Amino acid sequence: MSRRLILTIILLLSLSGLSFAETKGKIDVKVGDEIYACSMSEECACDTLAMKPGNCKCGKELIKTTVIGVDDNTIYVASRGKGFKRVGKYTCACGELCHCRTIGQKPGKCVCGAEMKEVRGD
Repeated sequence: MSRRLILTIILLLSLSGLSFAETKGKIDVKVGDEIYACSMSEECACDTLAMKPGNCKCGKELIKTTVIGVDDNTIYVASRGKGFKRVGKYTCACGELCHCRTIGQKPGKCVCGAEMKEVRGD
């Protein structure tokens, strides 16, 4: 193969990886999993979920809870009467090595301290 073709293939693979990374924002959990969730008080409607402890956008500590139900669009937890959106408008930008998997509906910091980034495409 020519050098130009190889470089083109590498570029296309890199771009497709970036595109995939930008469309993340969905937490895959199952019933019985432990998760950290925003308490969703009157002053905070960030809908933050994470796999690690930390604070939500309003500064309050996320509550450790158990997943009691999951469907295509919603995650239901034991500590809340209604569900959380399964796909966030924002997701943690900490990279592949971070396992906090924070998503939310508002920008700010994720539980590992990295900035949240807007989820694009789909």
